[in-house]
Amino acid sequence: MYQVSITVADGKVTNVAMVQNGLSDEESMQIKSKAIPTLISQVLSSQSPKVSYVSGASYTSQGFASSVSSAFTKAGL
Repeated sequence: MYQVSITVADGKVTNVAMVQNGLSDEESMQIKSKAIPTLISQVLSSQSPKVSYVSGASYTSQGFASSVSSAFTKAGL
């Protein structure tokens, strides 16, 4: 399960933080350590919950995208 928290200031997303980031086995941790910073960077630069999936991290990308989309909706963005 993935859960993302966003910080919004003056209508702009200023931070994206992982609250829960899925499985904790070694392989998943390695994949997430590379994919999550890329996904967060995409959200901050585009100011949108729509992210491009990271190659080799489809499960992580999908979970992140779903959670960040929900966070944007809750924030009224």
